[in-house]
Amino acid sequence: MGVMAWLLPVPAAMILHGVTQTASNGYRAFLHSAHIHWGVLTGYLVGVALAVSIFLIADFVPNTATVLITLGSFPFIAAAIPKRFALDMMRPGTPIICGLAVTVCQLIAGVSGPVLDIFYVNSALTRHQIVATKAITQVIGHVIKLVYYGFIVGTLLNGEVDNIPWYMFAAAILLAMTGTTIGKQVLDRMSDHNFRLWSQRLLMVVGLIFIGRGLMLL
Repeated sequence: MGVMAWLLPVPAAMILHGVTQTASNGYRAFLHSAHIHWGVLTGYLVGVALAVSIFLIADFVPNTATVLITLGSFPFIAAAIPKRFALDMMRPGTPIICGLAVTVCQLIAGVSGPVLDIFYVNSALTRHQIVATKAITQVIGHVIKLVYYGFIVGTLLNGEVDNIPWYMFAAAILLAMTGTTIGKQVLDRMSDHNFRLWSQRLLMVVGLIFIGRGLMLL
């Protein structure tokens, strides 16, 4: 998303990123379909509906710096939460919070991976279940982002993505699906322990990058 926003107007970047990630996560969900934990989706969709309702009613959008610093802080906040209060996607009510938080981040910043991850790193799900369930929830989020920026905000109607050639969408989708295929092979070779360990480390690194970029924009 950062690269796309660097090269394109933000609304156009939102659309291109949404199309790419819908294809990528949809393909990932297909590859891991046997491992999707469908039980969390009901609560997740409730949270999604709450977030969309808020955006349709309110007219508030924080600045980019605030969004980035907030996103970057989530992994560190999650790590500081005592284990008994840790965010766990399998705990009752947590999927609603997850759906709300993730959708808000999707609509404001275009990305929600670092936020979504903190709801899974403490869960009892296997690495395959985590990847599969995250993929299907990400598909939901990116489709909503496409609808919001493409029709509700009016991006498509205003022609702001008309200058993006069709082959950019095709190339982005192809690269995303190729990366997803390679990622599955890497995942199959990892243990659950290493998957959680490296996920947490990566979250911290990404969080620091977000915070640093946000501070630069202040």
